[in-house]
Amino acid sequence: MFTIVSLAITLFLVINSLGMAPALISFIADFPRAKQRSILLREAFFAFVLTLVFAFIGRYFFAWLNVTQPAVQVSGGLILFFIALRMIFPQLKGKDQQISKSEEPFIVPIATPMLAGPAVLATVMIESTQVPSHVILFSAIIIAFAATTAVLIAVCYLQKVIGARGLNALEKLMGLILTLLAVQMLLKGAESFVLNTMQPIG
Repeated sequence: MFTIVSLAITLFLVINSLGMAPALISFIADFPRAKQRSILLREAFFAFVLTLVFAFIGRYFFAWLNVTQPAVQVSGGLILFFIALRMIFPQLKGKDQQISKSEEPFIVPIATPMLAGPAVLATVMIESTQVPSHVILFSAIIIAFAATTAVLIAVCYLQKVIGARGLNALEKLMGLILTLLAVQMLLKGAESFVLNTMQPIG
């Protein structure tokens, strides 16, 4: 259970639905409230399906590439670390969210790359090689996207309650937590590498 919960929290942080709240609001602001909810639910479902696809081919993909476990852990830690930096220091973000808002979003840009972006897909592919069973990974993805969907539905109300500064503070807090997770993953990868390369004495 702890593995499921910790993995779900990691995925939720990587998706960063709170941090993307202002951008999400801007994409659906011109639609009625009921339409906004239906758009967000639909896009969350598409992102969930895309994430599942990458999660369950990841284990076999890395096996085909003959990538070792320490390499997977270290690369995953690096990915999460740079994501965390972008969350803590928003000025490091690029212009990947500057997409036309002239029509109703459909898969792009909300489902992908905003919800199921390269970072999320890479994370689930990496985790697919580390979890003991697909049930754990599947359960974690469900929990993470359930929490994400709840945030998406509440996102319009959330900004009114805590304001833009509050959303920014929440994003930075999640970035700090994700930094800890990233460093822990890097340390595990380094430890695995040392243990796997040590030769028995005598």
